[in-house]
Amino acid sequence: MQPILLFESLSFPSLFGNLLKEYSDIKINLVSGDSDLIYQRLNNGTLDFGIIMGPEKLLNYHFISLPQNNIWES
Repeated sequence: MQPILLFESLSFPSLFGNLLKEYSDIKINLVSGDSDLIYQRLNNGTLDFGIIMGPEKLLNYHFISLPQNNIWES
């Protein structure tokens, strides 16, 4: 299995397509919401991972920093 390089050369549709090709049993559901909703769903187990933009306190989570800027902040 080759590593997946998030955000460097893949868009979400091609990333998900590649995941589904390699792991045909997985299900992908996208959830949009604010950080409170993402934290709530991570904590209750209804999300396996989340993407949260901006300065957040992530002490209780395993996380990686993404190599791109948040284009929505002014």
